[in-house]
Amino acid sequence: SQIMKAFWRRKKEKTNLKSLQKAQKTYAKWSEERRKKQSELFKSFWAKKKEEEREKNMHKTDIEETENMKDRKEKKQIGAKWSEDKKKEHRKIVKMFWTDERKKKHSQIMKAF
Repeated sequence: SQIMKAFWRRKKEKTNLKSLQKAQKTYAKWSEERRKKQSELFKSFWAKKKEEEREKNMHKTDIEETENMKDRKEKKQIGAKWSEDKKKEHRKIVKMFWTDERKKKHSQIMKAF
């Protein structure tokens, strides 16, 4: 009876060991598949993220370029207006100078007579 109990206990242990080993192999295989799937998911996720970031940056760059173009255009317009104002001012000064010169010459001529 003792021998039979020991025999069945060993047989049970062997069976348990075999089923445990089988379970470990199955788990390892499942774990490997899961790891691969997770890796693929992460790769696709980060690829999408990078693509979104790239598109967002390109959009920002486009917006910045249009803003810069507007700024340049405004600066040109301001510069043109400023130069027009300076030209007008210069013309006034020149005109005043020459009218003063004419008046002086005219008064000198009148004094001479």
